[in-house]
Amino acid sequence: SISSQVFLDSSSIERVNIAKQITSVTASAFNGCTALSHILVSSDNPSYKSIDGVLYSKDEACIVKYPAGKADTTYTVLDSVTRVGFCSFHGSLLEQVVLGDKVEIIDDRAFESCTKLEKINLEKSLVFICDESFYKCWSLKEIEVKGNSLRQIGHRAFEECLELESVSFPDSLYEIGDSAFKKCTSLKEFDLKNIEVLGSNV
Repeated sequence: SISSQVFLDSSSIERVNIAKQITSVTASAFNGCTALSHILVSSDNPSYKSIDGVLYSKDEACIVKYPAGKADTTYTVLDSVTRVGFCSFHGSLLEQVVLGDKVEIIDDRAFESCTKLEKINLEKSLVFICDESFYKCWSLKEIEVKGNSLRQIGHRAFEECLELESVSFPDSLYEIGDSAFKKCTSLKEFDLKNIEVLGSNV
């Protein structure tokens, strides 16, 4: 296994090769690896695969880790993905991420500290935006969820999204966690409908 924070802030690592026997990877192991541009995987690894240097689950249903050192400004997630994994994009310099219409879960801290992220599409299949998923996405300006499937927004999900001006959610949303929009100092429009449970310090 590769455990949490094992390579934290190891700014000299450029490539990682995951061997066949590695069947458990915690994405936060590579947080702060600002030069990491490729995560490669042995072809006979039973749990993971690499697609253009990005780590996915073997069945391509989860994006596990996008290397923070990749030079691209836009990235399109595979259409098969249903889950954007824990810390999967943490600290990347992407300006836009395109999600497929099968994504149901954006996991804890998935886009934390993506300070250049300006645009992301949240499709009709989305059910959960988990804790701190967009924490410190300073450049994100607008949030709109399509469809009517979103049920829950986690704690501190959009905290310190300093440029966030507009928020619109469907009437399926029933819970917003504590401090979900704390320090969103540019927020002007907040469109909420049938919220039953509202966290404190939103």
